[in-house]
Order: sequence, then C-alpha cells, then structure tokens
Amino acid sequence: GQTYEREKNYDEAIKWYKLSISKNNIDYMAHWFLADNLAIKGEFKDALNSIIYAHLLNRNNPRIILSLKKILKLNNLNYENWVFNPQFKIDSISEKEYSLKIKNFNWLS
Repeated sequence: GQTYEREKNYDEAIKWYKLSISKNNIDYMAHWFLADNLAIKGEFKDALNSIIYAHLLNRNNPRIILSLKKILKLNNLNYENWVFNPQFKIDSISEKEYSLKIKNFNWLS
C-alpha cells in the first residue's frame, strides 16, 4: 500500500490496506494509512472510522494523534485529549485497617 501511496495511486493503496486489514484486523498501521488515503480522496467519514480504529489500537502514537486531529477537523469535529486519573489516597492505619480518602465521590463506584 505504501508504494502505491508514494506513486499517488491512492485507489490501489486503499485496496492493499484493506487487504492487509482483512488478514490482520489489529494492524494499526494499515488502519492509519488507510485513513490518511481515504482523507486524501475526500472520503472523510470512512477516514474517520479508520483513524479511530488505529487510535484505539495504538493510543499513544503521536503521529496517529496528528492524523486523528486532521481527520476530525475534516469532519468538523474537535479533538479533546483525556486522561483517566481518579483521585484517591489509601493509608494503612493498622495491620487490618485502612483509610480511604476520595477527592471526588463520582469515582467511588
């Protein structure tokens, strides 16, 4: 797919990325590159689906996040980064007793 992409033969690149995904659905790079090629062709909704899948498979790749932001913008959507960081503190009072302090009770459940 990448060789066709370099030749700007996006239809053929897309075909090969889809083939790669059909053989290995967790190939985040194929989803990512497919998304970029779909975006180039103006298929923004399909590009969005592919880049989200790539992002789920490899959440912390900064270059995927750049593509995600670009494709979200093409779909008139914004990217908001998120962090899961519940705020609590556990202290040992004794061998069988503990103290639990919670900053935000929404996290209690």
